[in-house]
Amino acid sequence: MQIGSEITETLTELGTTSADSSGRKKADVFPGLVESLGTLATDSTASVFNRLEAIEILLRLAIGPRNRPADRIDVTVSRHARIVLSDATPFLDQTMISKNNRARIRLQAASLASLVGKLVSYQVRDHRDQASACS
Repeated sequence: MQIGSEITETLTELGTTSADSSGRKKADVFPGLVESLGTLATDSTASVFNRLEAIEILLRLAIGPRNRPADRIDVTVSRHARIVLSDATPFLDQTMISKNNRARIRLQAASLASLVGKLVSYQVRDHRDQASACS
């Protein structure tokens, strides 16, 4: 899947830039990347494989960095990716129950739907923890 390799290359390139230029590059690239992936994930004319791959990459962006603390840009990108993922969940639901798709595709859709669900539940739990800490 060529789309994923191009995006992975862009993400890798962003991770290897200097600290000063990295912030500006990320701020310029990520909003358009999330928007494009969201468009692909919800585009009914796109192939199922490309839509699933876009959702997988959006999940990575929504989860955020693993090997370093999240910065301001990462938090914003994560929020926008979660919003876009919520728009893609009907596609995942339809793909999971469709008899027209292969078992592997249904399984991948179920796996992604589970991860999106976990991400949403963590988000809700974090908001509750923040609200109780403020009171």
